[in-house]
Parts: sequence; C-alpha cells; structure tokens
Amino acid sequence: MIKFKTFLNETAEQWGDIEDFDAILENICVELLAENNLLENLDDSLINKLRKKVKTAKRSLWADEKIKDFKNKNDAEKIESLYNKFAPLIQDRKDKYEAGLKSALKGVQNAKILVDVKLLKAFLDKTVNRGKDPSVMNDWLRGSILVADKKDIGIVSRNIFKVFKLVSEFDPKERGKDETFGYYGSVHFSVDVEGVNTEIQLMTKKLYSAKKIAGGQYDDFRSADAIITKSAKTKKLLRHGKRAFDVGNDQGTGAGINVDKQKSKSAPTLPGVSQTNRKSRRFLKPKKSDRSRDFS
Repeated sequence: MIKFKTFLNETAEQWGDIEDFDAILENICVELLAENNLLENLDDSLINKLRKKVKTAKRSLWADEKIKDFKNKNDAEKIESLYNKFAPLIQDRKDKYEAGLKSALKGVQNAKILVDVKLLKAFLDKTVNRGKDPSVMNDWLRGSILVADKKDIGIVSRNIFKVFKLVSEFDPKERGKDETFGYYGSVHFSVDVEGVNTEIQLMTKKLYSAKKIAGGQYDDFRSADAIITKSAKTKKLLRHGKRAFDVGNDQGTGAGINVDKQKSKSAPTLPGVSQTNRKSRRFLKPKKSDRSRDFS
C-alpha cells in the first residue's frame, strides 16, 4: 500500500499548478480520517511518540535584564521596567501565536481558542510576590484550545507539533499527580513563537468549565500562609474543586457541581491570602438548589 506522505507528494506534483495543493489535500485527508475516527487518540503510544519530539527551549529574549535588588530578590521596579520594555514585542507575537493555534485545529470542529497576555499586576505577583524567574516563564503570552470531544485532544496535539517547530514542553496532566488541587485531564505545551516561549493549554470545553469552578481556590491559596492553606474551610473547598475536575473528565457523578449556576463573588480579605485578583475570588460551596443537579 502506498504511504500517505508519498501519496501527498505524488499527487501534489500532478496538480502543481494549484497553489498550496499539498496543504489543501492534507487538510481534506485529515478531516476524512477524523470523521471516521481513524486518527490516534492521545493514548500512551501517541504520548510516547510526541514526547520524542520535544526540544530544548530557546534562551529568553529578556534573560540578560537586571531584575535583582541588593538582597538578590526580584525587584518590583526593575520587573516593571522589563515588562514595559518587552510588552510591545509580546503584542507583536500575539497575532502570530493566535494564527498558529487556529492552524492546530485542522480536523476538528466546534473548537474554541482563547488568547491572553498576562497583565502587569499578575506579572508582578508571579515574579515578585512568588519569586518566579521571568526568563523561564512561558505564560506572559498564553492561550487555550477548547475542543468539543476527548477524541479531538489527540488530533490537536499532533497538529501543535506540526504547526510550532519548537515544542519544549508536552505535559499531559494525569489523574492523581496533583495532590493539592486535583487538576488533571488537560495537555500543556510550551511552544516557541519567534523567540517567545508561550503556553498552550488543551482541554475539552467541559473540563474548562470545571476548571473555572475550581480555579478560584488556586488564585486564593497559592500565595497564602500555612494557617490558611491548612484550615478546615480550605480543605473543604479543595475537595469540592477535585470533584469538579472529576466531573469535567467524566469521572464523577456531579453531586454539588453545576457550572451554569456558579457565580464569581467578592470575598472578604483573609489574613495571609494574596491580594491578586481579589474581586474575582470564588467561593466554591454550591447553592442548596444546585446540589442535586448534574454538571453540564
């Protein structure tokens, strides 16, 4: 039987007068394979294949910027200066990044793309309050691909490695690995966009909805003091978040989880909890009327 790539090359030569015919033909073939469930799912075999394609990340464009104070800690003024200096470059890469995400959707339908640039306040929180090195961050420019069905995860994962020539991280989030928040079911990538290391989170729309419910606890407690993170209330919120992730991955009954009914609320300040995104904090305890409804 003729190999698929050989078929593409020979057919493209015969129809060479048509611009980009080989790309057009490949798109058609991928769509046909996807419609007939003939593309690989993201199982262990495909995960191992893709992991072999991961490469070393390039050195950050701002790696040489001076950001430390006299105590060798990240200095807020210097970090802000770095942010303002490279913000126009990040905006320039944004369009190229978004175009790459759209190209990664070949063979899937009803998918959604979200693209975001980390604002200065969040950038300072991560680098100054939590001490992260900005030269190794991959989420200054970041995005998500939300697919309608789990089978699309494998298709898009393969496409990401084709569209972005340098993928430095490929991390399928497995159940049980995150003991604190219980997050799993998505695939995280780091890809190079003309010298800027950027993040892609790939997941189903259902898991994304679950993540919105459980995400508030992460924002609240990742910078919190131990007295907060070890409290009974915190543990209760974490358990609720883990149930949300189970439902988002079709592993739970949905008791107490209803995405449509969850609303963000402002919350009073708790000692030791980061002030970042205070207005968007979520209390995860469901309303009584929602506890018997299923996750949708």
